[in-house]
Amino acid sequence: MNNFINSLYFRFLFRKLSLDEFRELKHNLNKMPDKDLKDVMETAWNENHSLPLMNQQAKTQVKQNLSFYIGDEIKRTRQLLWLKRGVAASVILLVSLGVWQFAYNDTPDRSPFVVEVKSGDKAQLILPDGSAVKLNSASSLVYDFSDPGKRNVILTGEAFFEVMKDKSKPFIVQVGELNIEVLGTSFNVSSYGEDSFIETSLLEGSIKLYGKNLPHAYQLKPSQKAIYNTKTKTIQIGSTNNEYETAWMQDRLVFESEPLERVIDKIERWYGITIDLQCPEIARDKISGSFNGEQLTYVLEALKIQYNVDYSIRGDDVVIKKYKP
Repeated sequence: MNNFINSLYFRFLFRKLSLDEFRELKHNLNKMPDKDLKDVMETAWNENHSLPLMNQQAKTQVKQNLSFYIGDEIKRTRQLLWLKRGVAASVILLVSLGVWQFAYNDTPDRSPFVVEVKSGDKAQLILPDGSAVKLNSASSLVYDFSDPGKRNVILTGEAFFEVMKDKSKPFIVQVGELNIEVLGTSFNVSSYGEDSFIETSLLEGSIKLYGKNLPHAYQLKPSQKAIYNTKTKTIQIGSTNNEYETAWMQDRLVFESEPLERVIDKIERWYGITIDLQCPEIARDKISGSFNGEQLTYVLEALKIQYNVDYSIRGDDVVIKKYKP
C-alpha cells in the first residue's frame, strides 16, 4: 500500500493525477499515521534532485500544510479564497522552501486563477490541463481556461513552461504586448517590469510569437532565443544556450556580460532584498559570473573585490558605496 501512495503523492507533486487517483490520494492521506506521511513526503522530495535539500523545518512546514488543507477541505475553503477571484473551489496547497504545488479537485470551475511569487521565492504549478509551470522570484501568473477553445495565461516576471499537447486548444502566454502560442513544448520566458525587453527561449518543440506592434508572426526553433524590445517594438532572434537560460531552476544565478545595474536587479529578486547602488559610475559596467546557492554575503563580497566598493546590510536593505580606507 505504501508504494501505491508513494506513487500517487509523487505524481501529485510533478504530474497530473486522474480524478479517481486524486480522490484516492486524499482518502489515504487522511487515514495515514504521521510517521508514514513523513516517509512519503521525504521519498518524493529526495527522488527529485532538482529540488533543494529538505531540512527539518521544511519537513515540518510541508506536513503542516498538507495535513491542514487535506484534513478538512470543506471547512477551510474560505481560507484559500485570497488566491482566487471570487471562486469557491477548494485547492490543495503545499508551501516549502519557496516551492508551491497546486492541483485541482473535482470542482468544475474555470474562473481565472492568480498565483504571485514574492522576491526570494520560487513556485511550481500543475495547471488544470496538466501543463507544468515553474515561476521565478517576483513573478505572477494568471491563467484562464474559461474559453473552451483556448488555454490562456498572463505572465509577469519569469517562468518555464512544459505544455501538454492539445492540438484542438492552443496554449497562449500573454507577456505584455507580446503573445506566445504553442501546442506542446518547453520554453522559458522572462519579462520583468524594470526591463525594456521580453526574452523567450525555446528548448523543445516550436512556438509562435506575435503582437500588434510586430509586422508578422515569428516562429522559434529549439535552442533559439527571441528578444523583443518594448521601446523600439523590434525583435531579434538568435541562438542561445539552454543551460544558461534555465539555470535559475537549478538555483543558479547566472549573468554573462550584463550591465551591473541589471545584475543588481537580479540579485534583488533572487534574495528578496533591495540594493541602493551609490556608485553610478560603475552601474553600466559589464560583468559575467554565476552563483550556485551562495549566501548573500558571499555575493556582496565578490562585488566588493571586483569593484573595490564597500557595503552594509540592515535587514532586507543593502547599501553599496565607494570604499573609503
